Parts: sequence; C-alpha cells; structure tokens
Amino acid sequence: MPSLRLIQAPVFHGYSFSAWVELESYPGIEALESGLACQWIDVRGAEAEPPNNVGNAGQPGIAVGGIAQDAAHADACWFWVVADNLKLAAENAVAVARGLV
Repeated sequence: MPSLRLIQAPVFHGYSFSAWVELESYPGIEALESGLACQWIDVRGAEAEPPNNVGNAGQPGIAVGGIAQDAAHADACWFWVVADNLKLAAENAVAVARGLV
C-alpha cells in the first residue's frame, strides 16, 4: 500500500513540506523528537500545534512537527517541516561569513 500526501498552499515566503522517511527500525515518536531537537531545529511535539508558514515567518532555524508513523509501512514516518526561506538564507550567509573570518 503506497503512502501519499498532497498539499498546495499559496504563501508569500517560506518553505513547508511533508517528508516521508524510511528507517532501519522505527524508534518511536519520542526518540525521533529528541534526536532532531537541537539549536537549529525547533521540534513541536504532539501536544503542540504543527508549525505553519505564517507562525514561522521571521523565526530562525527550522520547525518540525506532526511527526507520525506511516500507517502502511511500520518502519517509516512522516515529518512536517517549515522554515522561513528569507531568514534561513540570511542565517546561512552569516554562518559562511563567520567561517571565513
């Protein structure tokens, strides 16, 4: 059984996408959330609303939420990922400049 998600939303700026990831073995939602959480990734757990472009506009880094196990594939899961493309590009430019200095 294939898995498919289709989403189209008009936005001014920002990236948002649903990513399907196949793992060697499924570790569970909590392990995925704790493994992703870092300085640049804001993980929104099940108790929080998944990120969206409007709420993430002007925010640094990447927001991940809506993590769910795939119903058709036991070792796969879905991630909802959002980032402000203008802020993300500026942060990357500053990081490169700092690395060169």
